[in-house]
Amino acid sequence: MTTYKTLALVFLVGSLTACNESDSNDIDTGRIILDAVLTANDNNVNMRVDLRKEGSDSIKLVLNGGDYLKANADIQTQVMEYQSDIFKNSYYRASFPLNLASRYGVTLKRPEQNINYENIFPTIPTAFKLVLPLADQKFSLMAQPKLTVTWDNANINSQSLTLDQEYICNWKNATTTTERISNTLSSNERAQRAITINMAEFINTHKPLAYSPETPHVTTTQVEAQLDWCRLRLTLDAENKGQTHAELSNRSSIISHRDSEVLVKLTP
Repeated sequence: MTTYKTLALVFLVGSLTACNESDSNDIDTGRIILDAVLTANDNNVNMRVDLRKEGSDSIKLVLNGGDYLKANADIQTQVMEYQSDIFKNSYYRASFPLNLASRYGVTLKRPEQNINYENIFPTIPTAFKLVLPLADQKFSLMAQPKLTVTWDNANINSQSLTLDQEYICNWKNATTTTERISNTLSSNERAQRAITINMAEFINTHKPLAYSPETPHVTTTQVEAQLDWCRLRLTLDAENKGQTHAELSNRSSIISHRDSEVLVKLTP
C-alpha cells in the first residue's frame, strides 16, 4: 500500500510540474518575460531568473532547442543551472563571489536565431545590518506595544528601502495565523536609521475568530481569539531596479537587492 501511495505522489508531482512548464521552442523572444533578481550577502551574489511568456503568466518557460542563460561577473561566466521545484516553481540560478566593483549580468542566448541579449544588474546596495531589536529578543505587548527598529547605515544607495514584518501567531482558541505588512521608509527615517512600528495595534486588528466552545475547530462569529504568542520576522530590504533588454517583453524586470533579517518573540 505504501508503495502505491508513493508512486501516486511522484506521478502527481511530476504531472503538476509538467502542467506548469512550457518549452521555449517557437516562442517569439519579444513575448518572453524575464524576471532577474540578484541577492547580495556578505560574501556572494546569488542570481535567480524566472522565465514566463506573455498571455500565460502562470506557466514557467524551460529553455531548450539550444537556448540557454549565461551569467557573468566581469569576464567570469557560467551557464545558469536549471532548478525545478514543485513548491518554488522552476527557475535558473548562478552564484559568484561578491565584488562591488564587478559588473554582473545575465544573457539570454538563442544561437539558432543569433540572439544574444544581455541584461545588466543595477548597482548593488551597500552593506547594512539591523542593530535593534536583537535576534531572539522577547517583548511583552502589554509592556511594549511599539518597537523602534534601527540599523547601522544611513547612506544605503538604494532606490527603495522597506521594512517587511511577518507575524506568525499562535492563539489559545483559534488556528495559527500568518500576516504580513511592508513599510516603505521615508527619507527622514532613512537618515535617522530608525522606524517605529506598532506591533500591538497590528496584531489586535488581525485577530481571528475563536473556536466555538460547543464545536471545537469551528469558529464563532462573536468572539475574538486570545493570543498565546507570536514570532515576528523583521526584514530590512534595499532594492535597485534596472532595465532589461529592449527586445524582451516590456513586462520583464531586473533587480539588485540586499537585506538584513531578525526574528523576535512576542507575548501578550
